Amino acid sequence: MNLEKKDVAVSLHTERKIPAEKLKGLFDSEPWWPERSIADLRRVLDQYPAVGAWHGADLVGFARAVTDFRFRANIEDVLVLDGYREHGVGTRIMDILLQSLGKIDVITLFCQRKLTPYYESLGFKEFSRQAVMQKRNSR
Repeated sequence: MNLEKKDVAVSLHTERKIPAEKLKGLFDSEPWWPERSIADLRRVLDQYPAVGAWHGADLVGFARAVTDFRFRANIEDVLVLDGYREHGVGTRIMDILLQSLGKIDVITLFCQRKLTPYYESLGFKEFSRQAVMQKRNSR
């Protein structure tokens, strides 16, 4: 795809609303989290900072943060559609999301090992002294 920066608009959810239906479609395209409902996505979008990347009316990228707005934030759900990767879309999404988080003390994210160099280029550092722990509740 011959994509130029101006072809994709990137903005906060507060500036250009991200319909939960479009977000669900983006997740389903990978497929990520098929169990997430449109109602749950709507609630998440209304509570925390989120950024969408748009090619016309199509949502082609997304990221959000879970935060207390002062001490901690965790970046979640970073996704750019395959045809839009390696065109700077993800970096623009992350730049806007990080700007929206201001001077929060600690911002974390989890990523696949192969993406470590990319996130390091954005200023993140691998912190190997901690283990990733997860507990999933059944629905």
